[in-house]
Amino acid sequence: MRIQETKMAILLLLFLLLTRQSSAQSVVPQIQLDYQDVPIGKKAINYMLMDFKVTKLDQESDRQDAKTRKFFKKLEKIEAKRMELSEKYKRTKSVKEKRRIKENSRKYIIKSMIKDIIPFWYGTPWYMGPDDDAEYPHQLGKRISCSNFITAVLQNVGFVFDSRKKWADARALYIQTSLADKEQVQRYYGITSRHFAKELMKLTPGLYLVGLNCHIGFILIKNNKAVFIHSNYVNPEVGVTAEAVEISQAIINSEGTGYWITPLLNDDRLIENWLMKKPLILKKMDLRYLYL
Repeated sequence: MRIQETKMAILLLLFLLLTRQSSAQSVVPQIQLDYQDVPIGKKAINYMLMDFKVTKLDQESDRQDAKTRKFFKKLEKIEAKRMELSEKYKRTKSVKEKRRIKENSRKYIIKSMIKDIIPFWYGTPWYMGPDDDAEYPHQLGKRISCSNFITAVLQNVGFVFDSRKKWADARALYIQTSLADKEQVQRYYGITSRHFAKELMKLTPGLYLVGLNCHIGFILIKNNKAVFIHSNYVNPEVGVTAEAVEISQAIINSEGTGYWITPLLNDDRLIENWLMKKPLILKKMDLRYLYL
């Protein structure tokens, strides 16, 4: 029996040595073990398994560090493009050209959010309370609430806020009507999530905001599908996720109250704010008529 344990310990030791040689230097400190001082047997095997878990954690940390660096490279590219478009916008005197630049900017912002920003956020845990205001995906010591997810994505793409905290603490409808005209708010009431998903197919493809009974998120309508992208309070550990509208529990939970939909960034004034780096202002208006 002791010979078998010794063989297992040697094999594990060789595996760990090879694993450490191939891994990059990590920001997480590793447990240092002096194998000469540890007796061969079950105790030694347990120590090695513990060290293997730490090594695995190191490798996961390295991968996350690489993703974070890649994410900030994306943000640098987006900011460079914003500055380029901003310079063109400020230089031109032509109303037609300004309109063209704003339309190109709108398309660029939406595309960047969908392809270059939101995917990095997947898996960031949901939380509501202290430290729920992560500024970038998987920020150490931070998690993300549903409204802070909205503000973080907009902030990542280059928008600035009069007060991010004020936006994050606001009701979903205040956020929506600060990013779209109140006439653009559509309420769907008294229908199931599956019926709601079918109704969304009647809208123009694009990115929308949806306000629920106690929640807010993005809805992407594309390729005859409606996908709900949000920081998921129903499954906090999963956090930021993308799921079909018809099966989302957060959507289902709002069936009794209804769903409020607004297009995202259709207002040219918001695009001009992005180009000129002007803060977005949270508007609080009487929204009682939206419940009628």
